[in-house]
Amino acid sequence: MISLDCRSLPPFHPVEVAALLEEPASVRGFWLDEEMLEATGLTSIPLLRKVQGLGLLGSSYVAMSVGGRRRVWTFTNVLLGQLLVRFSELARMPIQTAAEWLVRPPRDWLLKAINLNELVEEAMGAPLGAVEVVGTRFVITEMQDVWFELAPEVFALAGTDPTYEGDGILGPHTYSIERVLTRVGTALVVDVSAIHLTVCDRVRDERMAYNAARGRAPS
Repeated sequence: MISLDCRSLPPFHPVEVAALLEEPASVRGFWLDEEMLEATGLTSIPLLRKVQGLGLLGSSYVAMSVGGRRRVWTFTNVLLGQLLVRFSELARMPIQTAAEWLVRPPRDWLLKAINLNELVEEAMGAPLGAVEVVGTRFVITEMQDVWFELAPEVFALAGTDPTYEGDGILGPHTYSIERVLTRVGTALVVDVSAIHLTVCDRVRDERMAYNAARGRAPS
C-alpha cells in the first residue's frame, strides 16, 4: 500500500506487486488501466494513451511475478483523468480536445488549482498540512489562447514566462481578469476547483469499508 499523495511509485518487488493486486485499487494506491478507465469515465485504452501522449497524465510501471510489467496510475492521475472527463462533459467537447486545453496551463498550477492536497486528504481522511493558495480559473479566449490564474484575480498567458510581484503589482505577461476579458470577443471561463470529482468520495468509502472489515484504523 502507498499513500494516495505519492506522485510516483516506489520500486516494488514482483512478489509485493502480486500481493498488492489482491487488494482494491483504492487501498493499494495505484490503478491498472482497466481500473483507471472505470474510476475516471475514460472510455478506452487507446483514448487513455492519447491523453497520456498529450502530457496530461503520466503512468508508472510495476514488475509482474510472471514476467514483464504493467502500466499503472497513481491517484493524482486518477483525479486528473476524472477532471478531464467532467470538463469535457461540461464544455461539450471531445475528450481529446478538452485534454489539449487542460495541458496548456502548467501542470503544477493545475494540481494546485484543483486543490490536490485537499482532495487527497478527503479521500484518505487524514490532514496533509497547509494548502498553497493559488488561483483556480483558466480562461480560453477566442478558442485560441489560454490564461491561467497565477494568483487570485491575476492571470498569465500560457506559454509565456510571467512574473507577478504581489501586492497588486503586475509584471510582464500578467493581467487582471477585466483586462483579459475586455481584449477579446469570446471567452470560456473555467473554475477547475468547482468541478466535483466523485472519485474522492468513492475511494474514501472503499478505504473505510476495507479498514472496518479488517478492524484497522483509517490510513
